[in-house]
Amino acid sequence: MKQYSLYFLLVIAFCAAIILTVGGSAAEVLLRWQILIYYSVISFSFHYGLVKSSVGRPQNFIRYYMAATTIKLFVHLGVILVYALTHRSNAIPFIISFMVAYAIFTAFEVVTATKQKKA
Repeated sequence: MKQYSLYFLLVIAFCAAIILTVGGSAAEVLLRWQILIYYSVISFSFHYGLVKSSVGRPQNFIRYYMAATTIKLFVHLGVILVYALTHRSNAIPFIISFMVAYAIFTAFEVVTATKQKKA
């Protein structure tokens, strides 16, 4: 878990560097920081549950990973849909920022889950 925390902080720092270099209006930058916090909480919770599920039988690890990934996908789609319907003028920048963060954090989660499975 200690090594995961270090890599997790590096991913957050990478995303923060992207936010700081891309720029944009104050509202867009604030929105990107909120997306980063959202993904940080979701990813850390996912990994914590994954570690706890791997203590038992291997079937629990696979079942948890698949169920949590499916639930996260629907939650993310719900967040995008609700935001897009309530903030029509800022929907496109939000969706682009959200999907960039989704790609970065999903790649990180797949790599760490693969390492967790091997260990």
